[in-house]
Amino acid sequence: MAILTANTVTLLYTCLAGKVATKNVRFCHTGSSAGTIRLWKGTTTPTGGTPVTGDEWVYGKALPPGTEAETTGMFLVAGEKIYAWVSDAAVSVNVHGPERSV
Repeated sequence: MAILTANTVTLLYTCLAGKVATKNVRFCHTGSSAGTIRLWKGTTTPTGGTPVTGDEWVYGKALPPGTEAETTGMFLVAGEKIYAWVSDAAVSVNVHGPERSV
């Protein structure tokens, strides 16, 4: 689990060579003001919180205080990465799910 830095792209997970993975990403907002989340996967590092077109999984989703949001079933192959961005520093994130050798 990680507490994310507001308005900063954060690398959450990298699928290593010889592996495939199915990951779930859960956000939890413990703050008192409304927040927004973005989530994407790809092989290109995003800049300025903007993913490469087509890599988005969640973009601009409102995350009210005291709520959670989960994205499930993100299938990754070697070299793909999961990134997140949040508008409020009171958001934590947890990436979980199986990884196996191919």
